[in-house]
Amino acid sequence: MIAPNIIKELTGLVAPMAEAMGLTLWGIESSSDDWRAILRIYVDTDDGVDVSQCASLSRDISVMLDVEDIIPDSFSLEVSSPGLNRPFFSTEQMQGYEGQQLKLRLHEPFEGSKSFIGALKTVEEQRFTIILEDGGDELTFGFDEIKRVRIRYQFPAKNTGRKA
Repeated sequence: MIAPNIIKELTGLVAPMAEAMGLTLWGIESSSDDWRAILRIYVDTDDGVDVSQCASLSRDISVMLDVEDIIPDSFSLEVSSPGLNRPFFSTEQMQGYEGQQLKLRLHEPFEGSKSFIGALKTVEEQRFTIILEDGGDELTFGFDEIKRVRIRYQFPAKNTGRKA
């Protein structure tokens, strides 16, 4: 994993690079596999992003990271769109997604669970409310309680072509 202070520093460096290419930095996250850290950088536009835009930004970020030497250990760099199951990095990003299903994981358990699935009901400054998919209860969380939150995209039901 890459330290949160490094992610914050990277955000300040990558955002202007993305903007210069007509992209918006959606967020940066870090994870790890068995061998090394993975640095994921998500960018977006109103019209979406394509592979060539991601590849171009990835090359520029790689050069910048080689020069700045911010990340001391080996890592893999991934630059992509946030996609259908987009993660949220702030409550501001959640605006306009009311009614969508969310899957979230908390830092600490709430009522015996860290994971919840529900429809986004409301978004406030640093808080949001979901309606749980199993039971309809409403829960409100502060964004600082969230380890990870993303859209839970649901594919439309298949039309079998049969008449009822």
